[in-house]
Amino acid sequence: MVKQKLPLRTGVGIIVLNNQNKIFVGKRKDNPGNKWQMPQGGVDKGEDYITAMKRELLEETSIQNIDIIKEIDKIFSQLLNPLMLAGSPQETFETLAKLNEGLDPNDMSELAKVARGSVLKHADWVVVNAMRQNMRQKWREFFKRYDVILCPTSITPAFKHNHNPVHERKLTINGKDDEYLRATLWAGPAVSAGLPSTNVPIGMSSKNLPIGMQITGPYLEDKTCIEVAKIVRDLRGGFKIPPNLQ
Repeated sequence: MVKQKLPLRTGVGIIVLNNQNKIFVGKRKDNPGNKWQMPQGGVDKGEDYITAMKRELLEETSIQNIDIIKEIDKIFSQLLNPLMLAGSPQETFETLAKLNEGLDPNDMSELAKVARGSVLKHADWVVVNAMRQNMRQKWREFFKRYDVILCPTSITPAFKHNHNPVHERKLTINGKDDEYLRATLWAGPAVSAGLPSTNVPIGMSSKNLPIGMQITGPYLEDKTCIEVAKIVRDLRGGFKIPPNLQ
């Protein structure tokens, strides 16, 4: 039997919790090692992330009836952007308002999310902020059972600074150009709920670029994140200067 090498593609990962906040993990039948994982898989052509998530969850676990706790990136973009642009000139808001008028309602690109969030009306902000409070309660319940949650720092290793306008910037993901604003994706869970987070280097990519891990803890428990980061640092050896910069 020849194992087919498939190309890399955009994927989704799912954290499944029951009503006791226990996390589902499974072991693949085709995995000879003692390795466990959460449901995950690739996004098919024409699918959005939510559709792909539901399909993969059904295929891998047969779970159909779910409540999506929250699309964190939506809350993140709608709350963060008004804050960042609060002191911007009036012309900036007028430009973004015009951009919003021409947006396709189905456009879920990162730039579209920024544009919508940047000119969010107060009434809409109140709704999104209520969603954030609900998310905070979910996190409080989660941290009754777990000390911290570990996530990537970014969806890519370290990348070069780009001083072009944001809408002209691109990230290279799996050899393909992608939206630059997706670089902030993993900041969403912590920032949206006002949780402390500490980033720690855990190694290098195949191109000797630093890779980081984000340690997020309960509200106001900054020291917990820092102490866990110290443990990870000792285990992984801490930050190492890339060979090409030495």
